[in-house]
Formats: sequence, structure tokens, C-alpha cells
Amino acid sequence: MILLEKTVSKLDQDISIWYSDNVTKSRTLSAVFKKYSELVETNLVPLQFFWNKLDSSRVVWAEDSSGNILSAIVFELNKAWQAGYILLAFTEPAQQNQGVSKACFKHYMRQSKAAGMVRTLGIVNINNQDTIVTHKTGERKGWAGGDACFLLLTKRI
Repeated sequence: MILLEKTVSKLDQDISIWYSDNVTKSRTLSAVFKKYSELVETNLVPLQFFWNKLDSSRVVWAEDSSGNILSAIVFELNKAWQAGYILLAFTEPAQQNQGVSKACFKHYMRQSKAAGMVRTLGIVNINNQDTIVTHKTGERKGWAGGDACFLLLTKRI
């Protein structure tokens, strides 16, 4: 685990931004499973895990001074697509619009670019409006899959 930045949220809360090249060996694992479970229960993601290799998934996250996970971006570096492929991104409700997820996204982009990726990539359920609204720029392509419609969100790095 690497400390990338110490910053302060818009609420003057001390925040640390961290990176790990293995989500299973980071402090975020239980928060990641909890958030994914919530998304499954609300039908915003399919039940099956879509990670090819969970232990090769990377994570950038923000935590407060007590070690609480405030926001995280779990991603893979997909060399075939030349993309930092976002598998899961979340921010705790009390931390939304406080600059916490923006700080995580900035470092996710840096990690992806340093690895030679040229774009970001993420798949979002069409009903997950919070995620769609926050991804304001880039290309969007939609399709139906099973019981849900999805958007493919891309952005050049």
C-alpha cells in the first residue's frame, strides 16, 4: 500500500489517498464486498463477479484519520483495450460532493496513464444515475443485457 496524498475535504476533514496493486491485500476489501453486495441487492449490477482475477485488481481509495473507507475505485489495467477498466467505484453518501471521489479519480487516472493506458473505461447500469451524472465527459454507448440496460463510459486520459 502506498500513500499518494494527504488532503482535506470540503468539510475540512483530513483525508489520505492510498493505492494498492492488489485489492485483496488492501484495507478496502470488506468495504468493496459490502458495496458490491448493496449494488446486487438493488439490481444495479449482476450477481456474478465480473473481475477476471480479483487478486490482480488495483484500488485507489480515500480514508479518514480513523481508517474509515470514504471512497474507492477498483480497477484493472486492460492492455488489449489500453484502458484503466473501472470495476467498481463508490463514495460513502456523507462524502459525496466533498472532493473525495475526485481526488481518488485523479490518482486512478495517474496510475492508469503511468501504466501506458490511454483511456478510462467503465460499465454502468442505466438506472445508476449518480454514477452517470458524475461521469460528465467522454463517450457513452448503451445496450441491453439481461434485465437491465447499460452504458459504456469512456474517456481519454
